[in-house]
Amino acid sequence: MVGGWSWKGKRNGLQRLSYTGNSTFEMLKISSRNDGFEIEFTEPLAEDAGNASSDYKMQQWWYQPTASYGGPKMDLTDLKASEVKVSQDRKTVYLKVSGLKTGNVVYFMLNHQLKSKQGNKLWSGEAWYTLNQFSDVPL
Repeated sequence: MVGGWSWKGKRNGLQRLSYTGNSTFEMLKISSRNDGFEIEFTEPLAEDAGNASSDYKMQQWWYQPTASYGGPKMDLTDLKASEVKVSQDRKTVYLKVSGLKTGNVVYFMLNHQLKSKQGNKLWSGEAWYTLNQFSDVPL
């Protein structure tokens, strides 16, 4: 794995992006709920995609403050969704997750084989969410 400002093993710091008019299948937004998370996608999931808890790898930890930049990960814990609900329009997934702790970073690694209804593969699949407080928004 390459550190710093890299993506998918590429180390180049400057890249030019040009809009092609095509959409990218990606996580648009992650929102906390009182008992889990909601992930919204830019395109609807394919009918056979995103229905299993194994499609969503998650971990949580907190960083020990240090005098220098960064610090070690503390209390690294694997998390698992006990329930997965895909919305009727297939653009939003609710993950029921127990054991979440405020003040922790939650890391998401989605199955790279997930596809949208249009047949597009997930572009990135990784996200980090700092859980400062639980939302009381019910589903």
